[in-house]
Amino acid sequence: MLKKHELALSLLLRTIARLQSRIDWLRDGDANTALFHLHSQHWKRKNFIPKLVANGNILTRQEDKEQAAFDFYNSLLGTAEQRDISIYLEQLELPPQDIQELDAFFTKEEVWETIKGMPSDKAPGPEGFTGRFYKSCWPSSNQILWRP
Repeated sequence: MLKKHELALSLLLRTIARLQSRIDWLRDGDANTALFHLHSQHWKRKNFIPKLVANGNILTRQEDKEQAAFDFYNSLLGTAEQRDISIYLEQLELPPQDIQELDAFFTKEEVWETIKGMPSDKAPGPEGFTGRFYKSCWPSSNQILWRP
């Protein structure tokens, strides 16, 4: 029983620490701080490719690496082949579909149902906002964004 409570408290502390780090990042992330520069330097080092080996040659110049990457993926994709057979969809006599609703705007209810279905502690995208953020801010955004 005690182990169960300890695990629950440990999970709670981890969740609090994760949320606190996100709050700190939102508050200090884009400011001109040492934390911001550490993060940006880390991502620059992580995303930088210092050299490529292509055809036994070590490439370090950006233009050479770019050309090697282009040539590699271009050879993977190849070129489109001519096909001997064509399909004419009109001859299949499928019933026409009304696609006008694809141009319709989202309704408040559709957006709210999507937000309610989001997990609270996970960020859906690179901006870092969690589902809890969207759920708690929905009433104020509802007043600002949606006009009758």
